[in-house]
Amino acid sequence: MGLIYKLHEFEAEKDLRYKADLFKNLLEQMGALGVEMTKLVNQELELSSGELIASSNEALLKHQVKNDAIIAEQLVAMDTIAYQYAHYINDLNKQYITLRYEDQEITS
Repeated sequence: MGLIYKLHEFEAEKDLRYKADLFKNLLEQMGALGVEMTKLVNQELELSSGELIASSNEALLKHQVKNDAIIAEQLVAMDTIAYQYAHYINDLNKQYITLRYEDQEITS
């Protein structure tokens, strides 16, 4: 009796990293809208002065910097997660199989 061990691929490997593109585009849009909002508020408050205006501008700038950092971190995370997802799915498309067979003599 013989045995053959083989890795069987149900489907060819696929690059599924593109699935993160939608999320990355949404994050980039959110970041751009945040920058646009910050500029708009700064333009509106540009001619004003005072302690409250200064503290508001400072808080707004800190918030924008924090948001930019979070978005940049999430963009990197999306690339990492998309790679892991593709790897996981491609692994699911493979399976080791064992073929058992018996040798038989051919008689004429």
